[in-house]
Amino acid sequence: MLTLEKMKKVRVIAPRDDARKAVQALYDFGAIQVQECKIADLDAPLPDFQEISEMLIRLRAEERLLNLKGAASSSELELSEMRERFLELGFPALDEKRERLQELENTLGSLKEEKGLLLPFRNLNVDISLVKSQRLNLVYFEPRPGAEMKIESALRKIGHELLVVEDGKRRFWLLAYDARQQEKVQPVVARNAATILEIPKIRGNFGSELKRLETEITATNSQILEITDWIGEYKGRNGGQILGLLESLKVASLKSELTFKFGKTAYFSVVEGWIQAKDFDSFSYRISGMDSALIESVATEEIPPSKLKNPKLIRPFQFLIEFFSLPKSYEIDPTLFIAITYPIFFGMIMGDIGYGMLSLFIALAIKLKSKSEALQKLGGMLALSALSSIFFGLIFAEFFGLEHIFGIEMHPLIHRANDVTELMNIAILIGVVHLALGYIISIATNAIHGHSKHAIARFGWLLIEISMIAAVVGSVEISLLEIFAPLALIYPMPFSAFGILLGMFLIAYLESPTHLMELPSLLANILSYLRIAALGLSGVIIAMIINQLPVDFDGFFAMLTLQRPFDIGAALSFVFFASIFVLGHIGALVIAIVESGIQSLRLHYVEFFSKFYEGGGLPFTPLRDRENKK
Repeated sequence: MLTLEKMKKVRVIAPRDDARKAVQALYDFGAIQVQECKIADLDAPLPDFQEISEMLIRLRAEERLLNLKGAASSSELELSEMRERFLELGFPALDEKRERLQELENTLGSLKEEKGLLLPFRNLNVDISLVKSQRLNLVYFEPRPGAEMKIESALRKIGHELLVVEDGKRRFWLLAYDARQQEKVQPVVARNAATILEIPKIRGNFGSELKRLETEITATNSQILEITDWIGEYKGRNGGQILGLLESLKVASLKSELTFKFGKTAYFSVVEGWIQAKDFDSFSYRISGMDSALIESVATEEIPPSKLKNPKLIRPFQFLIEFFSLPKSYEIDPTLFIAITYPIFFGMIMGDIGYGMLSLFIALAIKLKSKSEALQKLGGMLALSALSSIFFGLIFAEFFGLEHIFGIEMHPLIHRANDVTELMNIAILIGVVHLALGYIISIATNAIHGHSKHAIARFGWLLIEISMIAAVVGSVEISLLEIFAPLALIYPMPFSAFGILLGMFLIAYLESPTHLMELPSLLANILSYLRIAALGLSGVIIAMIINQLPVDFDGFFAMLTLQRPFDIGAALSFVFFASIFVLGHIGALVIAIVESGIQSLRLHYVEFFSKFYEGGGLPFTPLRDRENKK
């Protein structure tokens, strides 16, 4: 806690002929982050890199194409064994089936398209090839509603034959006319036709042609189904082997490309990387198994990668640090502080026993059901925050906005709806203490690392914060700050005014006079904590409004006990208002969780972290994480 894992940079020098042995030794150790060597030219990958990459690419593609799920344990295999298992998977036969499947799907698409073109002609029992000639034009169309009389009237003086085809609710017309009348007929049809269909070029009857297409579509579907079943059986037989071999190839790929980062000389390979300082003896023992290998600890001014170390209870809150930005190696890890203050802020905003219990249930469900590591961490944070909400719910005596639990009256220590000023005073006090803690952390961090000027300047900010509150309380009676009245007695004017001036001098002299422009932001930061009171109060009001819905529980109970068995009005009223009641509280719970979570997070990221936290650390990424999580 508070400090990060100490890191040590190491260097291994081994004969170039032993590069493969060095790779294996590094992988067996696992807990090393290998970085590109900076004292020699970079080496090439191991000779088997190309073949491993090709097999890995194919297996990753099959994992996606076959939609393979599940985890498979990785095992270290020799290249010859991986090659043999890869060949046993029979990808050429699978490729042949997929190619044939693609051809059949293309054919099926063409057949369905052709069928779609013929469907409007299915009831046209005419062999078009026998009717059509150079002197006779044919047009097949669907008249607009109410346009039949207009068409017949316009065609009355033109020699023609008309065949009406009924197709369910639709009517199509087949019009045959003298080709020499094209200029007269075409405008009539264009004006009055809803749809003009091109007559397909077929021989024979449209019905028989459609039957032929149906037969071919059925046969094609059958072949597609047969190949799909074959691929499904292939997946069942080989899915596990593919996933297992994929994991083995990932290991092999990692090892084969590791030499990309090795430095090379005429005779030696040079490996550089970061390990945890506590693992140096173990690392030395592992590497010492290689003949002629030299191991040394490297003194460097590089900033090492960051690895957090926290107990299991507060480890879920590391997610908030990792999401924001990892601390650099010389910074304090704020996980402990955020694990304490985040649930407090969350609990004060939600502050309801009922909502807290539901939040706890949701958190436990996420922890038990979710396999995602991120969701597991969120569930852990929500569980602790929900317990805090239940605790503050007891203080505020709130159960879904009510002051009783199933008829048992509760007595609040603080009544949020009535004691608004007291609630706001507590929020301001929390803000002052939280920001002061940020300044104290900054002072300690700078002092530990010998940055005395920055440490004293940060003390100046802390002095201004305390002096400003004391000066205001000692000069003006403000109900919002009455909680700080004892401070004005301990630290009265003019000492508090002198403290402000001294703090301003320290900041201007040790940092920069321009930093004094940030003084208004200090006041804004303190006032920002009023959101704890404001959001908590709004949550209470929402719950109280929902509880005022006229849900007739007595009438419903009377109906269940057959006192009023046929009171339909009461039943409908109860169902309607009870639905709104339940949905209202569900909505209020969602709002409470979201607002409590986001605003608590904001108070840490914006107000708290800005006082001491730099961030920008790079994560420690070992070859393998073999650490047993406690």
